[in-house]
Amino acid sequence: MPNTITDFTEKGIVFFRELHHDWKVTALRSSIDRLLYQMVLPYLSIYTLALGATYTQLGLVNFIGMAVAGFISPFNGWLIDRIGTKAIYLIGVAFLALSFFIYGLAQSWSIIILALMAYWIGFTVSMHGCAVICGNFLKPHQRATAMSCCETLAMGLMGMLGPMLGAFLVITFGGVNTSGIRPLFFIAFAGTVGTFFLVKTQISNRRWGDSGASKPSFLADLKQVFRHGHNLKRWLLV
Repeated sequence: MPNTITDFTEKGIVFFRELHHDWKVTALRSSIDRLLYQMVLPYLSIYTLALGATYTQLGLVNFIGMAVAGFISPFNGWLIDRIGTKAIYLIGVAFLALSFFIYGLAQSWSIIILALMAYWIGFTVSMHGCAVICGNFLKPHQRATAMSCCETLAMGLMGMLGPMLGAFLVITFGGVNTSGIRPLFFIAFAGTVGTFFLVKTQISNRRWGDSGASKPSFLADLKQVFRHGHNLKRWLLV
């Protein structure tokens, strides 16, 4: 048994060392992002209602934010091909930081619409950047294990730690009210700004594919993807 544990540990260390630096950085950023979001998530609806929204208006706020993100989502990949993964990634993280900042400053529920729009735009754009890095920097024999480890850390450990940290901070700042919840957003803002500079300084400017003039428009690119992407069409149907 000791030898088995030792062999497993050694293989794990070797596996981690072989992973590309850019993937390690984006896995770290994703984990920090999940920690910050899970920290504020339990209080988003409470905060919005406390600022004067009705339950109907709360639903409307969420709908508008997600609708805007859904509208821009198809353009993300096209822009990544044009201006590079890192630039799009940074734009996404910047929108996440902007969202938390607006939340922190909000004095009425209507302002939350802007915050949610910024969040869903940032979440969608940054996730596309993250996915491109995972898809290109992880080798086929690394991909499933590495992505599982990232999910375990980000969604699992950070997903559990975030609400506990948020509860502790809310109690410290005065309880479940606007005054007690508001500081969470400024903490999340500061943490997200930190991840922005992490991406800016630690991720390379590597680009993939052809960014040339032979692909003149979004619609032309989309037609080409569907013309050749037989498995993509099946996946969309699923």
